[in-house]
Amino acid sequence: MGSVKQLHSGEASNVGRRDGWPGMLVVLARAACIVLIVVCVLPLIAVILIPYGLWQLITGLLLRAWFYVAHVRRGRRVMLVYSDSPNWQAYIEANILPRLADRAVVLNWSRRRMWRREMPLAAAFFRHFAGSRDFNPMAIVMDRGRFRRVRFYRAFLDFKHGKDRRLRAAEQELFDLIDAPEGSAPSRAEAVIAGE
Repeated sequence: MGSVKQLHSGEASNVGRRDGWPGMLVVLARAACIVLIVVCVLPLIAVILIPYGLWQLITGLLLRAWFYVAHVRRGRRVMLVYSDSPNWQAYIEANILPRLADRAVVLNWSRRRMWRREMPLAAAFFRHFAGSRDFNPMAIVMDRGRFRRVRFYRAFLDFKHGKDRRLRAAEQELFDLIDAPEGSAPSRAEAVIAGE
């Protein structure tokens, strides 16, 4: 009877296992399928990503050249984007816009439906260089041929709750960038407040 138990327990332990050549063939067939799929899909991904990357590069270079010719050469190194939000509109119009005067290209996010018709290149420039996070309100400043972004969104969220440190740092960064001679701008305010 003891031998019968061993036989049953031995059979139970082999259930579901793929020992020997049939099991290895299944594993090898799965691996071959995965390799075949990767080999077929990678060229398709490359066919899509390489033209997209080139498009982004060329678009960025053309928009950079447009901004330089149309604005930087005329003393406007800043693009400021904000909206009619009660969280920041009054503050920006009272404290930031007067200091920028005519040194900035100003876009109102609340009126973005008119951008395509009234200022298509400015809209394209903003969409290309602003990024997809915390882009309203923000300033894009040309410094040494590079664009520096000063994001005000989180600073105004803190300001709404009585904390003005981030807002003061972002304002200081913006004004340091535009008041400094081209190419001698200080480090980013985000680095100063990153420890929070």
